[in-house]
Amino acid sequence: MSELNFKKCGYTNYIKSGYTRGLQRYKCKECRHQFTSTKRGGVHPALKSFAILSFMPLVVFLWER
Repeated sequence: MSELNFKKCGYTNYIKSGYTRGLQRYKCKECRHQFTSTKRGGVHPALKSFAILSFMPLVVFLWER
């Protein structure tokens, strides 16, 4: 088992705790929260900022009409 570092508490001591959606699930021995070793989904924050800044001129144009 590769060394996982649970982001909630930073503890590295964990046990296997079943499967969810075909992924191995782990339980932190310190805080007892369950997690998987996958990355978080969603859009990168820099891409969100770019989209908002690109959209603002259109909002201002429509607001002034």
